[in-house]
Amino acid sequence: MNRVLLISMPFVSVRYPSPALSLLKSILQENGVQCDVAYLNVIFHAYVGHPEIYEAIADFLIVGETVFGPELFGEQWGQSDRGNLAQLDAPLLPAGSTRDSIRDTLLRLRATAGSFLQMCLSRINWDNYDIVGFTSVYSQQVASLALARHIKERFPDKVIAFGGANCEDEMGRALLRLFPFVDWVFNGEADVSFPLAVTRKLHEGKQPENIPGVSYRCNGEIVAQHRGLSPELDALPYPDFEEYFKVLKKWAPDYLSVASLSLELSRGCWWGKKSQCIFCGLNCKKLDYRRKSAKRAETEIKTLTGRYGIDRVILADSVLDMSAFKTFLPALAEWGGLEELFLEARASLSLDQLRMLKAAGVKSFQPGIESLDSEVLTLMHKGTTLLQNIQFLKWSRELDIFPTWNLLYGFPGESPAAYRRMADLIPVIL
Repeated sequence: MNRVLLISMPFVSVRYPSPALSLLKSILQENGVQCDVAYLNVIFHAYVGHPEIYEAIADFLIVGETVFGPELFGEQWGQSDRGNLAQLDAPLLPAGSTRDSIRDTLLRLRATAGSFLQMCLSRINWDNYDIVGFTSVYSQQVASLALARHIKERFPDKVIAFGGANCEDEMGRALLRLFPFVDWVFNGEADVSFPLAVTRKLHEGKQPENIPGVSYRCNGEIVAQHRGLSPELDALPYPDFEEYFKVLKKWAPDYLSVASLSLELSRGCWWGKKSQCIFCGLNCKKLDYRRKSAKRAETEIKTLTGRYGIDRVILADSVLDMSAFKTFLPALAEWGGLEELFLEARASLSLDQLRMLKAAGVKSFQPGIESLDSEVLTLMHKGTTLLQNIQFLKWSRELDIFPTWNLLYGFPGESPAAYRRMADLIPVIL
């Protein structure tokens, strides 16, 4: 019997697998627990019949949460001002779209949500699983909760577990308080806490008492634990992506030629340890920075790209470790096995460092530009200036590396004059 099922729900891109679920599967199997991973996001991507719409919504973050809203909150919510999208808040519209077109698209997708959940309930053999875990990042929360509610109603003995960025600290405690069908919520890293909770439940039938990072109910009360323990990254097994490529082949074969492996080489943010950016929502409570050794990182990439026949890699790291320029990136450049390497980096890199990125396979990446005004950058605690950012963008263009970056606004104490300066500057530098 497969004891644990881990689920990835919409809306997250189908272009890469879940690094968290793939790693947890490997860890559970090392602990003697059988585990499957269900990429229901890939199936929904095909189910709606408009894959380009799905990907646009997945990239468009929170608006996708409204699609499964009626399945979680009921039809009355769907008819409310918020539920019928009369007050759709979409300040950043995809190219060629309007608020009305986005609203119509979301309503069309909503019409498929109920039948999709019923398909999931009928196609998966739930008798095989004692524990069902959901990863929830960005706009996966409502779809995950909707399916979890259906599972609990039909199989009340199943343990429903949630983890991911949407479960951090207060959000995780609110999840348990507001949704009684959720049994466990994992706060922070779950590499140690989740296997401990699973094995204790399966082998002893006990609650995850005194396991750091797990919140649960006991006699109707919520027991909230501290954050999970941090493992030694080099000691972690390689993630298992087998089920991702199987479901991709069946439900989204066109993506096989462009799919990427999503790998994690570090955790936390080394810059945040020095000067945390005030807008940071990923490392706000835990900035401890750890990284895999250069040799482990190199070996992991070579092994997994060879195992799955994929030459594209996306690093899930918050920021590139600067020591990577010493041995790791030169080793990748010498190897030459990557068609594409995507990562996030500081905008304070030198021209030689950008050349090294390109040699290692970087064709596009996400630098932390965030603003084109030194006053705002100082307010953000970015540690860069306008001239550094302009120089960085200039070098990127010269090297034919495409930077994906954002302009952020809405900081307490910011000056409207700074945005007038940027409005005057941007046409000049285009």
